[in-house]
Amino acid sequence: MDFLPLISEVLILSQPPIYEHPHIVNLEGICWEIEPRTEKAVPALVFEKASWDLQQYMNVSESKNMSIDDRLKICADIGSAIMTLHVHGLSSQTVHRYS
Repeated sequence: MDFLPLISEVLILSQPPIYEHPHIVNLEGICWEIEPRTEKAVPALVFEKASWDLQQYMNVSESKNMSIDDRLKICADIGSAIMTLHVHGLSSQTVHRYS
C-alpha cells in the first residue's frame, strides 16, 4: 500500500490555518479498518463528528425559510473552507466526502 497520500493529507490537515478554520472538521487520529474484499488492514483517517451536515440542515423547516443573505453566507463559508484546503496543499483532485 502506498502511504504517501495518507501522510500528505495528515501533514496538510495538521497545518494551523486548516485545523483552526471554523468550517473544517478536525482530524482526530488514524485507525485501521479491514477492507471487506481483501480482508487487509488499511489506515483510515478519523475526523471529529460535525454537529450537522448541509443536507440534514437543508431538510429542516427553518432552513426552508432562510433569507438569501443567510444562504449566501453558507455558500461563502463552504467556499472559504475549500479555498483554505487548496491554498495549503490539498490537491484539486482530492475528493472530499463524508458518510
